[in-house]
Amino acid sequence: MAANAEKETKDSLGRTLKYRRLGALDRARLFKAVGPQNSQNAPYLGMAMIACSCTFVDEIPIPFPTRDSEVENAIARLGDEGMDAISTAIVAEETAKEEAANATASEA
Repeated sequence: MAANAEKETKDSLGRTLKYRRLGALDRARLFKAVGPQNSQNAPYLGMAMIACSCTFVDEIPIPFPTRDSEVENAIARLGDEGMDAISTAIVAEETAKEEAANATASEA
């Protein structure tokens, strides 16, 4: 499975959200979209990365933003419920990867 393959989760509103890990080019485009000042704003950039990882909400595509206003629209569309669902899913994936790597390392 590709590192940036789409995955799916549901938020507390029952919406189906598809998301994917942002690659290097995605992150570069995000920095360009939010501009130099917001690229240095860690809390904002974190929210933007979560929102921009979302590709579909209930089978409606979410295009990757090219301007800061589009980033804000993506955040608004997801709301707290969608942002929480995607961030929780990403953290769970990272935790599972770390546990698998630790298990492999301890077997060696």
